[in-house]
Amino acid sequence: QVLLGRIDLAQGDPEQALDRLSTVAERFGATDTGLSAWLMKAEAEAELGRHELAIASFENVVAGLGSRI
Repeated sequence: QVLLGRIDLAQGDPEQALDRLSTVAERFGATDTGLSAWLMKAEAEAELGRHELAIASFENVVAGLGSRI
């Protein structure tokens, strides 16, 4: 699903990417897969002009990486 989300973003379909990535991000949290999904989710939200949501998704990435230190 993460790879399909990346393809959706590359093809200019951030809504579809967001649908795919939201589920993965919530399900996998701070794992490598989850953080990848959160990061791409933030990209999709930013492309859609949902900047506050994008910031929150980026914060989840930072928090997830911080928990590894």
